[in-house]
Amino acid sequence: MLSYGILLFYNFYSASSLPPIFSDFLIEMGLLGFLIFCIRCTALQNQLERPLLRCLGEISFSIYLLHAVIFIPFIRYVYSSESSMIWLFLTSFGLILLLGQLFYTFIENPSRKAGKLFGIRLANRFARKN
Repeated sequence: MLSYGILLFYNFYSASSLPPIFSDFLIEMGLLGFLIFCIRCTALQNQLERPLLRCLGEISFSIYLLHAVIFIPFIRYVYSSESSMIWLFLTSFGLILLLGQLFYTFIENPSRKAGKLFGIRLANRFARKN
């Protein structure tokens, strides 16, 4: 509850009325409290274990890398045409999820496995020398 109070307090006061270091501190303390709440709350942990949320968690880095590359051209297209913002969000969101899954499957996951194998080989090489 304290972290929600801190975040609500911050939202009632604009960032310009608070010194920057104080406003940053309020955000950090509120988020820290929220993270502690997430760690301690088993009901929330059970919800986060759902397959859809686990899948989104696995591909989240790929989504992070791709979202601007896809979203910015969509915004330019919408503003240059008569398309609606709803169309922009639905289409770009679907495309970001699809490409994020493909990026994770064919680039991120194989790269992670190759990096792990490289680390093991490098560790074995140094272990034989010593």
